[in-house]
Amino acid sequence: MTIIVVFIIVTILFLSKKRWALHLGILILALLFASRTDLIPDAQAYRFYYEQYEIPNLEKGYLSFSKFFSKNLQFSFGAFLFILSFTLLELWLWTTKRLSNLKDVGIQFALMLSYFGFYYYGIVLRSSIAISIVYAFFPILLHSTKLYKYLVFVFGVLFAIQFHQTAIIYLLVPIFLFKINDKYLYMVNVVSLALLLSSEVIPIQTYMESAIDQLGYYRFNTYLSKDLETERANLIAFLFVAISFVAVFYKDKINYYSKEEVTRYSFITNMTVFGTLLNSLVWQIPAMSRLSSQWLFFEGYILYMILFRNKSKAVYNYRYPISIAICFIQFFALLHYYPLIMNY
Repeated sequence: MTIIVVFIIVTILFLSKKRWALHLGILILALLFASRTDLIPDAQAYRFYYEQYEIPNLEKGYLSFSKFFSKNLQFSFGAFLFILSFTLLELWLWTTKRLSNLKDVGIQFALMLSYFGFYYYGIVLRSSIAISIVYAFFPILLHSTKLYKYLVFVFGVLFAIQFHQTAIIYLLVPIFLFKINDKYLYMVNVVSLALLLSSEVIPIQTYMESAIDQLGYYRFNTYLSKDLETERANLIAFLFVAISFVAVFYKDKINYYSKEEVTRYSFITNMTVFGTLLNSLVWQIPAMSRLSSQWLFFEGYILYMILFRNKSKAVYNYRYPISIAICFIQFFALLHYYPLIMNY
C-alpha cells in the first residue's frame, strides 16, 4: 500500500500550484525510489553494478558515474539512488520550466509521473539518466534559431548514449521538428492500431528470433525471450494508441499562447505518433519496446495541453477530474504491467 499512498500524496502535491509543493513531491519520490528493495525489477543488477563498477558490455558513462560515488565518495547504494533520483527529477522540472514556462507545470509532472515517471525514475536507472540528459537539450533544439543547435543536440544525444545505448534513437528527433500533415499522422495511427489488432495473427517476436538466429546474434535472443503477458502489453499499447489519436484530433482545438507553443505541440505530437507506431510494431519484444518509450515519454505535455488549453468548455471545465482519472489509469496500468513495483 505504501506506493499507492505515496502516489496519491505526490499527485495532490503536483496538482498544487505552489513551488514548494513540487519540490516536496520530488523529495518524497526520491526517498521512495532510494528505498527500493531487491524485489524491484533490475534492483539487484543495479546494486551489483554499483558495487563492482567494472562490468563488461555496460555503458562506460554509467560505470564511471557509479564508480565515482561508490569508490571515491564511498556512498551507500541507497544514498546514491536518492541523489540520482532527486537530481533527475529536479532536472526534469527545470527543463520543463525552460521549455514551456507553464504555470501548471505540476499537472504535467503528475501526468508524466503516473506512467513514465515511475517506470524510468523508479526502475531503469541508466535509461532515466539518458532520457533526462536528452530532455535538457530540448529547449535549445526548439527555441534556438541557430543552425548549430542540431550539432549541440547531437552532442547531447552522444553524451546520453554513454549511459544507455537506446538513447541513439533520439538522433532521429530533429526530423519531427518539421510539420507533418495531420492526415498522414492519422494514417500512421491507423496502422499502429491495425498492428495491435493483428498481433496475435502476426507474431513479430517469432520472426525477429528467427532473423537474429540467421544473423548469428544469439545474445539478443536473451532479450526476446523475456516476453510479457499479452493482456498486459496490449493494455498499455492500446492506451498509447488512444492518446496518439487524441493528440492529433485536438491539434487545432488548443489555445496556443505563442508560435513557439504551436511548434512544440506539433513536434511532441509527431514524436508520439511515430513512437506509438514503433511500440505497436515491437511491443512483444520488451527490450525493443523501450526504444519506442523514449519517444512516448513526453506525452504528459500533450495531455496537459489538451486538458488545460482546450477551446472546448466541456473538456476544460472538467480538466482536473479528467487529469486525476488519467493519472490513476496510467499508474494502475503500470502496476498491472510491472506488479513487482508493489514491493516498494
